Amino acid sequence: MPVGGLVPVLRMYHSALSFGEDIPLDPGDEREHERSQHPSEQRAAEVVSIIAISYYLIGIQRVVFESCEHAGLHVSPVAMLVSIPIAIAAVALLIVGVKDALQSEP
Repeated sequence: MPVGGLVPVLRMYHSALSFGEDIPLDPGDEREHERSQHPSEQRAAEVVSIIAISYYLIGIQRVVFESCEHAGLHVSPVAMLVSIPIAIAAVALLIVGVKDALQSEP
């Protein structure tokens, strides 16, 4: 999917996290909705997204490390501990980058 096709999907996802408010169907209404959303609600939605995505990413990492162990490859427990903050930071940077990209659009 080209990046231009991804932006409308991300806008709908962003709107869906607006604490029970309806997702606007008209693109003009959507832009007005984004401008009127309270900054603390936006920040809360970002934090919830970071927590949820990080949770699933860490779960996937655990499965990968366990699969490596079952395949006979020894993985140090320190590697898992080090990968957790790296995963959380990567998700946070990704979400902040998407937010900045959506805000910089005309």
